[in-house]
Amino acid sequence: MQEEERYTSLQWDNPTPNPYQKHLSSTKNSAHNCSPCPDNWIRNGESCYRVFESWTVWRTSREDCLKEGSKLLQIDSKEEMDFITGSLRKIKRNYDYWVGLSQDGSSQPWLWQDGSSPSPDLSPIQGPQSTNQVCGYLRNNSLSSADCSTWKYFICEKYALRSST
Repeated sequence: MQEEERYTSLQWDNPTPNPYQKHLSSTKNSAHNCSPCPDNWIRNGESCYRVFESWTVWRTSREDCLKEGSKLLQIDSKEEMDFITGSLRKIKRNYDYWVGLSQDGSSQPWLWQDGSSPSPDLSPIQGPQSTNQVCGYLRNNSLSSADCSTWKYFICEKYALRSST
């Protein structure tokens, strides 16, 4: 005679909700049109870019990019800088746009958000000396630095989706 097993309760683990999970799933679904970049983003090579014309401090702009599944702009080459300043028509002359570059005091190196250093030809023009964190921004054709708590527009960057063909 077989012994009958009974389960009195079955309980699923409920993972702690991730605040970005809802956004990431909606971002994934928005790619159904097979475009390498979402609507309102502009593609160049392996990246997609979006210019945000809302005034924020550097930290908030970084968080806003994360909500978009991206990061603040990281300029890795002169060609990318030329594209950003020349081809991205939404960038207005004489306006400031936060990028993902920061420096924790004047004695520390400039670093992109991923921890890498900017190439020497793209190092920002030093603004006022500060013992506080300063952040990089793009104005016209050059990078400059300012106190991270000043208000500026910002540019986000994310990887373009690759075709599976």
